[in-house]
Amino acid sequence: MDLKELHALSFQLPQPISLSMRQIRGARLARCWYRNSLPSFPSFGAFRAAGTAKQPQGPLLVSATGAPLSSSSSSGTGPDLELTAENAAQVLQSGSPFLLLVGELENQVAKKIGGLQKAAQGRLPLVRLNCSTLPQVCQALQIASSPTLLLMAKGQVVTALERDISAPAATTFVENVAQMLGLKVDLAEAVTEQLKEAEELEWSDAALAERSYDTVLSRSDLQNDARIRALAGRARCLLRRRDVSAAQQSKLLLEELQSQGHGGLPEVKQAVAMQWIDQRQRELGQTNLQTLKAAWEADPTDLAAVQAYAVSIFWAKGEVDAFEAGLSLLRRKRSDEARQLVLSLVEALGPQHPRSASARRLLHTCRAMFNSSM
Repeated sequence: MDLKELHALSFQLPQPISLSMRQIRGARLARCWYRNSLPSFPSFGAFRAAGTAKQPQGPLLVSATGAPLSSSSSSGTGPDLELTAENAAQVLQSGSPFLLLVGELENQVAKKIGGLQKAAQGRLPLVRLNCSTLPQVCQALQIASSPTLLLMAKGQVVTALERDISAPAATTFVENVAQMLGLKVDLAEAVTEQLKEAEELEWSDAALAERSYDTVLSRSDLQNDARIRALAGRARCLLRRRDVSAAQQSKLLLEELQSQGHGGLPEVKQAVAMQWIDQRQRELGQTNLQTLKAAWEADPTDLAAVQAYAVSIFWAKGEVDAFEAGLSLLRRKRSDEARQLVLSLVEALGPQHPRSASARRLLHTCRAMFNSSM
C-alpha cells in the first residue's frame, strides 16, 4: 500500500485523517507480513450503511481463504481475537474496522468499549496484541504505553486511546468512533456517565474535569438538565483554579444559574458553597497553612482560627480535614457562624464525593443532639 492508496482510504471516512509515520509504518508492516493475494473487505462506507440495516452478527476478520479467524470470545460485544504471527497479515490488512488492544483496560473503560462493540452488532472485533510476543508490530505502530487502544483499518491507525486512559477520555474515544462508523450509541446515557465521572475527577484533576464539562457543553442536542449540571461543574472548576479572574467568571455563571431558578440543584448548591469558602479564604489575604493549622490546634474552639484553617485546607485537597475541624467546633460551640461554616463544608463536598453521605449523617446527628438538649 503506497502513500496515494493511504490518502484514498482517508477520504472514505467522514473527516480527512492526517497520515502519521505510525500509519504509514503500519501499512508497510502489513505488506511485509503478508505478500500473497487477499480477499476484498467491506469499506468504511459499507460498514456505515450496515449500521442502518440489520446485519448478521459475526467477525469481519477472515483468513486468506475467506474463513473467519478463530475467536476466543463469543460474547454480545462481538469477536475477541489474539494477534499471532500466523494471522497478523490478514488482520492488519483487513479493510474492515477493528479495535487493537495492548494491555488490559480498567473495568469502567472496558464497559464503555463493550458498549461501542454492542452498538456495532458484533461487527467491530477486538484484537489483542501482546508486545512481548510481537514486539515488531508494537514498534511499527509506535505503541509507547499500556494500555493502548487503536481503531484500525487497512493498516492505518484511524484514532487512538492512549496515555490518558481515564473514563472521560474513553467516552470521547467511543463517541468519535461511533460518529466515524455511523453507530447509534446511547449518548444521553453517555452524557450522564461523563458528568458523573467529571464530578468525581474534580477532586484529583480539576483541569481534566473542566475539559470534560466543556466537551459536554459543546453538544448541540444537550438536554437542559445536563447543561445546568455541566455549567455548575464549570463554575466549580473555575474556583479550583485559585485565580481572581476565574473566580469572577464563576460568580457570574452562578448568578445566572440562580437567576434561572436552578439554585436548589445539588450541583449548583455545591458550587455556591465552594464560592462561600473561596470568599472566606480570600478575606484572609496571604497566609501560611502551617501557621493556620498551629493556631487551630492551639484552640479548636476559636471560631476565627477554625474557619481560617478550614477554608484554607479545603483548597489544598484537605476537604475532609476541613469538615472534621468545623464539625469539632460545632459540637463545642452552637453558634450560627459555626453552623454556616459546617453546612458550607458539607455542601461543598457535593453528591459524588465518597465522604458526602457520611458527612451529612454526622451533621444531622449533631443537629439532633442540639435539638434534644434545648
